[in-house]
Amino acid sequence: MATVDRDNYKLDSWCFHVKDAARDGRTQYVLEQLERHGLRDTACNILLTCCAAGSIRSDHVDLARALLDRGADPNLRGRALTPLNYAARGLGTGSVDMVALLLDAGGRVATNSSGTSPLVSAIRGFEASECHLNCRRIVQMLLRAGAPLSGLIVDQLERVRPGEICEHFLATRQLILDVHVAGSPRAYRMLRRKQVLLLRSLALKGRAEPRDARMTFLVESPNEIAWKVLEYWRTELDC
Repeated sequence: MATVDRDNYKLDSWCFHVKDAARDGRTQYVLEQLERHGLRDTACNILLTCCAAGSIRSDHVDLARALLDRGADPNLRGRALTPLNYAARGLGTGSVDMVALLLDAGGRVATNSSGTSPLVSAIRGFEASECHLNCRRIVQMLLRAGAPLSGLIVDQLERVRPGEICEHFLATRQLILDVHVAGSPRAYRMLRRKQVLLLRSLALKGRAEPRDARMTFLVESPNEIAWKVLEYWRTELDC
C-alpha cells in the first residue's frame, strides 16, 4: 500500500477525535497521536487545515508550526482551499500570526483556477464584524507577499457588505484600490513618496502649508535629510 494510502487508512480509523483535538489546539495530544500511529505528511496536512480553519488562537499557531516542522504542506496540493485561505478570513486572535507563519512556510498567495485566493478570503472576512482589524492587517501582509490584484479582486471588494462600516474596512478598501491603480505594491510606495516630495516642493515655494509635525519637519530639513527620511516613509501598506 502506498504511503499516502496507508496514511489515509490509518487517519480514517482514528481521525474524528484527533481532528477535534486539532480544532481545539491541543498540540501535545495531537503530536502524541501522530507519533503513536506513525502518521506522516498526509495526516499533518489534514490536521494543519483543521487548526487553521476555525477561530484561531495562539495554541492553534503552535500546533501549525509543529505540523509544518513535521512536513505538512501549507498549500495542500490539489485542494481548492489551503490553510492560508482559511486563516486569511481573520477569525480569532491568532489569525494574523497564523497567516504570517503560513506565508513564511511558503504558502501561495496566487489566485487558483476557481478564482479563490487568500486575498479574496481576507476581503470576505470583513463581513464578520468582529475581525475587521485582523482582516486589515492580513490584507497588508498578503499584498506585501505579492498577492496579485486584478479586476476580479476589485469587483469582489465592491460586493463585500460589512456588518458595519468602520475605519479598517474603509482604509483597506482604499489601499487595495490605490495599489491596483499604481500597478504594484512597489509602485504604490513610490507614488506616495512622490506625492510627499511634491507637497514639500510646493510648501518650500509658499504654495502649500504642511498639515502636521512630520511634514513641517520634512519641509524645514535640508534635502539630504528629507530624502533619507523618505527612504523609510511608511505607507498604509506597511502599517
